[in-house]
Amino acid sequence: MSEKETLHNIKNKLLNYLLRSYDKEVIKNNSIDLKKEVSLTSLKLNKYDNFIDENRDFLDVVLKDLIDKNYITLKFNQSNLSLSFFDKIILNTSKIDEILLEHPYSFEYKKRFAFKEELEKFLQKSHYNSSFVKKYLDAISLKVENNKSLTTLLVNKELNVNNIKLTADLFEFLYNLKNKNTSLPVRIISQKVFSESKYLENNISFFIRLFINFNDDGIKETSEEEFYEYFNVYKNSKYILIKNGLTLKIDKLKINLDRLNSPISLSKDQINLLKIVKISKIKLLTIENLTTFNYLSSLKEFNDYVLIFLCGFHSNQINVLLRKIKALNKIKEYYHFGDLDPFGLEIFVNLEAKTDIDFRPYLMNETIFNKYINYSKELNEKDIKLLLNIKYDENYQVFSKLIEVMIKTNKKLEQEIIIEER
Repeated sequence: MSEKETLHNIKNKLLNYLLRSYDKEVIKNNSIDLKKEVSLTSLKLNKYDNFIDENRDFLDVVLKDLIDKNYITLKFNQSNLSLSFFDKIILNTSKIDEILLEHPYSFEYKKRFAFKEELEKFLQKSHYNSSFVKKYLDAISLKVENNKSLTTLLVNKELNVNNIKLTADLFEFLYNLKNKNTSLPVRIISQKVFSESKYLENNISFFIRLFINFNDDGIKETSEEEFYEYFNVYKNSKYILIKNGLTLKIDKLKINLDRLNSPISLSKDQINLLKIVKISKIKLLTIENLTTFNYLSSLKEFNDYVLIFLCGFHSNQINVLLRKIKALNKIKEYYHFGDLDPFGLEIFVNLEAKTDIDFRPYLMNETIFNKYINYSKELNEKDIKLLLNIKYDENYQVFSKLIEVMIKTNKKLEQEIIIEER
């Protein structure tokens, strides 16, 4: 790095520290007309990655430039030959606009002030009837008025009134449903309110937490199942699809899957009741997506496998079935075939953890990914966050090269496109 680049980086960092301090003071005082001095001590600055000690050779030059522009002043407790031995650096808040022309900075206080105005307009037009929603909106208003964090009240952490509106809409919808004594599937409700069928399920822990805090019935603890039951909401039952290799007994009914030409479906209750009488295969393949399962189960070469459709993220009943299969110690090779995306990898790792079975990835590697990359999709924000979280997780070590390729290319791949690769 050149000397010019080094000076530029030090200047940017120093201004960031000062402007962040200014931002906090504005939020704290709820006004940009600060009466209080905005400053940082050398002691506090050095807590930021040893900022002063690491940059002392260049800091004099940067500080002189900022002083000459009247952006800052320095305070010393004793005379020093070097500017970098200051005790306190004081921001000239009257020069903020000039500083921002040279050094753009996104102030949190601006977001908060704009959000506050937006929220006030929204509350004036509010048409909600349920006491729950009113309590929720009152809690939002109180925190905004007192400059408190809204993290626990926003499913999406961004300061956005639409975020609040969707949560209020959901509970208004649920309470209306409850009062009408009618029932609807959870995904239909999610689609109606959020325009996304899985949104409610994916964020259910947040909505349950709000429900516990603001409902009128004094409920202090509830499960996902109880939450849905309270509002007359139901989830579609998941059925396991399975083909080949097992002889099952359910009550008095005996089923030999090798004699059937098609998969059978099993409900949660049937899985709890069934006994596995015999296993005729030594290989088992679990499959994430239905299209892939149907295709592979139609091919003769997969008659050598016990094939199980996971129905996306495997449920507890699938874990029960797999543990029953494992207990007989007949299957020698366990494979899983899922999407080559962050959540496909998460399903694999979770499947191993919940069943205590040593699965092998089937067609889930960087070679396959690179071969079919022309059919890939862009990673979204949630994908990227998960990939960065699992990158150094030892549980994902088998996918380390695949994760590197996904991060590098910013791509993901669905398993349906690679079903011809065998």
